[in-house]
Amino acid sequence: MKVLFVLNAKFEELLPASLLQRRETLFIYKSLVYGEEYEVHGVALIDVLSYLVVVNSDPFWIPSLFFEVIDANVPRKWECKHYYPSEEHLAVFVLGYPDLVWSKEHFDGLSNLNKSDVKKFFASI
Repeated sequence: MKVLFVLNAKFEELLPASLLQRRETLFIYKSLVYGEEYEVHGVALIDVLSYLVVVNSDPFWIPSLFFEVIDANVPRKWECKHYYPSEEHLAVFVLGYPDLVWSKEHFDGLSNLNKSDVKKFFASI
């Protein structure tokens, strides 16, 4: 699956407050290149639809509103899981490589750039 970065706007006005609280967020978004293609390595719906893409050699979840899908084909090895609502989220849906989908610990570790989870991510792509 591939997406094209198409949104050239003030990120601060579009990002959810929860993302803006992370100090690296603006650096990541400002590192995206307008008109550049990014390979998607996972899709998650956790309050907002996001794509897992590599930016500056690290994997990050970026909201889909910044992209246009240019190739909707997903790898055959991808799997999906729907997690039922919790106190934190109304809906959680994950699509991607098996460890990303079935291991909440790996998903959370990757989201926090835990070294072992980033290593597992790159071994899976």
